[in-house]
Amino acid sequence: MLEEDGYTIKDFSEEYVPGDDYPGYAKQVARAIQKDKDALGLLVCGTGHGMEMAADRFKKVRAFVARTVRDASLGRQHNHANIIVLGGRITKTPEAKKIVRAFLNARPSRAVRHVQRVTQIDQPCRKSTFPPFSLKPPRTRRRNSSYAAGLSPGFSSMSWTASS
Repeated sequence: MLEEDGYTIKDFSEEYVPGDDYPGYAKQVARAIQKDKDALGLLVCGTGHGMEMAADRFKKVRAFVARTVRDASLGRQHNHANIIVLGGRITKTPEAKKIVRAFLNARPSRAVRHVQRVTQIDQPCRKSTFPPFSLKPPRTRRRNSSYAAGLSPGFSSMSWTASS
């Protein structure tokens, strides 16, 4: 499909070996992306999440799992993603082809807000200035009890909840 569309392919996993581990393949693709700023990558594992996590550890690599054509387009446009990740157990081949084509046809947005976000994404993580916290459940738990702990200050969008 991709070669027919004029793309040059470098396959880092030319032969399937039962029981092989995906992090090595994700690292190879991530390193290739680092070396060529115009290159794009495609990774596939069971759900896509493991490959995404392994690839995203590399500087200037922006990998994401896409489940729909819209995911693929927006990931490339808004976040300048350079690696798309598919879940082989989740996404069927006909839909996967549409998703990959949408990713390849999308162009990174030059809108100021998107460029700023990508700049922030690409910055190395800094040590948090927030105080340490812990999430402790109540000592005794009653049936149908629930608890929530929010992180603050400034983390109003982040919370943790549990119910029993």
